[in-house]
Amino acid sequence: MFINFFTHKLIMVAARSTTLSRDRVLDINPTMRAFLARNKSVVEKKRSFLSKSLFHQRRISSSKKQEPNLLVITSTDSRVPVEEIFAAYPGEMSVIRQFGFVLGREGLASVYYNLTRRPIDTVLVMGLSKCSALEFISNLLLSEHPIPRYLHPIAGGITSSITESRINHAYKDDSDVLLEAAMRNAIRVASSVYEVLTHIRLNEGAFLKDRDVKIYNGVYFPESGYVRLFTNNLSFVDEKGKEIEITPKGHII
Repeated sequence: MFINFFTHKLIMVAARSTTLSRDRVLDINPTMRAFLARNKSVVEKKRSFLSKSLFHQRRISSSKKQEPNLLVITSTDSRVPVEEIFAAYPGEMSVIRQFGFVLGREGLASVYYNLTRRPIDTVLVMGLSKCSALEFISNLLLSEHPIPRYLHPIAGGITSSITESRINHAYKDDSDVLLEAAMRNAIRVASSVYEVLTHIRLNEGAFLKDRDVKIYNGVYFPESGYVRLFTNNLSFVDEKGKEIEITPKGHII
């Protein structure tokens, strides 16, 4: 018991050190707040997914000029239809998808390109509550099967997230492990994004044009359709940034 408790404390300190804010209340900027409101409207069926006429107009206008404000980094999982989740039209957001939403060199290059060539002011690293990629790696670890060599470049971060989560949920349902692993993975990716952003600020600041780029961590719950942001201490928050408790399906308690 003492070993698990001590290790848990070390992990929580490590998790805090990789995030962008040490506050328990997130400062949510207008772009993130607007897309969270869209997500809520879609889930509660207050807003249809897309207007066909407006979609056509946006498709034509965006073919000439792109001005996305939101960059979403997420999994290749087929259950994460990002544009539908946020009711986004062509040209409103950029999306980077990678296995287990872990950024390799190509992913970081995409982040750099978007931050320097698009008016991005918000980055959302969005995990999945039951990510199939994390579940796949988790099952390999439990069965002690070797990780396929094509996954070696990105498996390290995923393995660490799963191992840390299993320490905290030794006697709980596996879904708890996968959810926390997704959150820890998002924190790691956000840290990498922050390094890219810092490099741009220090060396190529003219590209940002005084933009205050914010980076957020979130989880998408496919059962309910909600996207929930969370803080550096792994606590979920509402659209106002205040700490909340949620059900396993993402509903606020």
